[in-house]
Amino acid sequence: MVVFADSGIYSVEDLVGRRVSIGDVGSGAAVNAVQVLNAHGLGLDDINVFNLGAGPSAEAMREGSIDAFFFTAIAPTAAIMELATRQDIRLLSIDDARIEMLTSNYVFYARKVLTSENYSFIREPVQTVTVHAQLVVLESMDEQVAFEIVQSIMENTDSVIEGHRAGSYIQPEHSATNVSVPLHPGALRYFREAGILG
Repeated sequence: MVVFADSGIYSVEDLVGRRVSIGDVGSGAAVNAVQVLNAHGLGLDDINVFNLGAGPSAEAMREGSIDAFFFTAIAPTAAIMELATRQDIRLLSIDDARIEMLTSNYVFYARKVLTSENYSFIREPVQTVTVHAQLVVLESMDEQVAFEIVQSIMENTDSVIEGHRAGSYIQPEHSATNVSVPLHPGALRYFREAGILG
């Protein structure tokens, strides 16, 4: 959640009555925003909703047409870094109780702390939630094909990173955790054979 440093907004509750972009209609960011608002006892009726992606949200905030925005993306995100070069901004933290609520209610969330290693403008650690990305396939996919897809990803992360920096977040010990849908039998077989799951 991004706000201007001098906005007077220090918590999610402070977003009440403000102009807030929650992400594109139907996007994961919009769903995450609603879940975070709900964890704080708020809903969309409590804010003036705008539906813009991260880039357009940053531009709208810079122009003064919104007060804050939610975004779901890998840190660092170009739109946030660009905005920070033009104006002083802050990221809002989520407290321990709300983190616990979110991670208990939604298996795909995990606690994440952002620091100046993620964004140079961060002065004090920002506690938030991260969403574990998942590759979803049809249940009817051939087991061997699913096995080989997972094997290819897990054993060739250097190639994945070349295609997208998100590949650097692939870690064997977390690859089968925070999963919100059942593991495909082929994926399950790979994780068991690789010793990742018992």
